[in-house]
Amino acid sequence: MLAAAEDWFRTGQAWGELATTLTAAHVDPQQVTDAWNHSATAYTQAGAEEEATTSRTNATDTDTDNPEP
Repeated sequence: MLAAAEDWFRTGQAWGELATTLTAAHVDPQQVTDAWNHSATAYTQAGAEEEATTSRTNATDTDTDNPEP
């Protein structure tokens, strides 16, 4: 809905909140990483580079915290 309205900043926030919720629910780390990456993409579209960088860092940290076997 937010993406359809091209409200990219709030789309980035929503993806970030989803990533946080997925982390708390201990779901597959790849799903968490994907959500953070979607957040970063949306923030980039909004021109919010600081927030995009934070989301990218969170995605990388998720990959690092949960390495593939």
